[in-house]
Amino acid sequence: MLQEWLKRCYRRLPADQQSLRGFGRALFLPIHTHLLVLAFLLFWYLQRQYVASFHHVVLSGALISGIFTATRILLLARLGNLHKAALVASLLCVLVLFFNDLRGALAESFQALHIPLQSRLRYDLVLFGLFFGTAITWVVRTRRSLVQVTQAVEVFSLVLVCLVGIQILDFTPLAPAKSPVSSLESLNDLPTSTKPPRDIYLILVDSRTSSSALKRYWNYDDTGFTSELQRLGFQCPQNATSEYFTTPHCISTLLNMETPRVPTNLQPKGIVSYLARSIRDSRVAGFLDHQGYEIVNLSLFDLLDQPRFYAFFEKGSYFSIFASTLPGVLWRDYLNHAYLKGANEKILSELARLPTRFAGRPRFVYAHLMMPHDPYLYDSHGQTKPMALVLSNKMDSHAYLEQLIYTDQLILKTVRSILSQSKTPPIILVRGDHGFRHLPPPDRDAEEREAFFAAYFPDNRSLDWPANVSHAMVFRDILNRYFGTSIPLE
Repeated sequence: MLQEWLKRCYRRLPADQQSLRGFGRALFLPIHTHLLVLAFLLFWYLQRQYVASFHHVVLSGALISGIFTATRILLLARLGNLHKAALVASLLCVLVLFFNDLRGALAESFQALHIPLQSRLRYDLVLFGLFFGTAITWVVRTRRSLVQVTQAVEVFSLVLVCLVGIQILDFTPLAPAKSPVSSLESLNDLPTSTKPPRDIYLILVDSRTSSSALKRYWNYDDTGFTSELQRLGFQCPQNATSEYFTTPHCISTLLNMETPRVPTNLQPKGIVSYLARSIRDSRVAGFLDHQGYEIVNLSLFDLLDQPRFYAFFEKGSYFSIFASTLPGVLWRDYLNHAYLKGANEKILSELARLPTRFAGRPRFVYAHLMMPHDPYLYDSHGQTKPMALVLSNKMDSHAYLEQLIYTDQLILKTVRSILSQSKTPPIILVRGDHGFRHLPPPDRDAEEREAFFAAYFPDNRSLDWPANVSHAMVFRDILNRYFGTSIPLE
């Protein structure tokens, strides 16, 4: 059946393309479709070349070029005009491969022109669908010669490839500056602590803003949550903040006990990959491993030799290339919800079981819940929302608050379980990385650096910390208290 369909397509090709030579020319000329694929891959590589695999780029390029070449041949069989088929294929190529970049350019244009609009996927799909649909319709129906248009598109594509190529050749990763805090450089040279080891639980609640921010921007009082934590023995400082408003920066700061030194010439995606490496090789995890701790990783980052528990940020080159395309964007925004829901449920289940498992040595547990971060799957009572509501945009502050309330209930249930089942009272840290981040300006700039923090110390020592408790201070204090280090808190 497929063979017959292919034969029919071949017979519909123009006569000059049915010979072997003519068909070969139709595969590669005009060349602008292939140049656009090459530009996309080079731009992807430029953004991530700190960790990108070049042979993955080559193989992906061959696959993508093959897909669009096949599309062009099918269009040629349908339209009977090589220039029209190639231009339609290139328009589809731009829409599919550069959709994310077009969205970013649109959002930056709104910001530069001070237009109070925010880019939303469903609106962007309609906007770009109308634009490219109109362009494709004009190409298909026009009776004009498209030779000059083809030449202009080829020149544009070639210039684009050259500009990105020059940036790649000019790229030299800069080594990060060394820490100015000398005591951090020699942590693993310290002798093993003689104090009784305790399990350490770091429960990261993604996007959990501070109690004061909830009162100020949502008119919501979470005293019921914080009071119950305090009854259990937690301390909940009201002056906790975040140095950053992005997760990789926050976690790198938390686990390295200082703000990260990121090379200045990295692209945004390269920065994420760079920070993910700094988290994997973090000082806190390395120090605790040296102290004989078992590292239990229930997070979205690799940690020492422990792989990530679930995927959120791009990792492998193949998946990263897919995630940069229009199908990848649709998968992430519309089809990824069940995956994240399952990941959160598995993390909570693991946290409930861990204290009952005999390990023979203390544990450091890093659990990273993707809650109350979007997608907003739950109402305040824990009931799963209909998919139509889940697909509402991430700027819905009411949906965020509902999921936050339910997340607080899950946290209380989890810490009660850990405390009741642990033979030796553990250290438990409940930490938000940043705030909601989607309030309208000017409130957004202040709120996005608000972050919840609660700490349980078995000896009931008070948190005698400076104002504005930051990510960098948390483990400095713990290492000083329980492992005999003398790291300044500021």
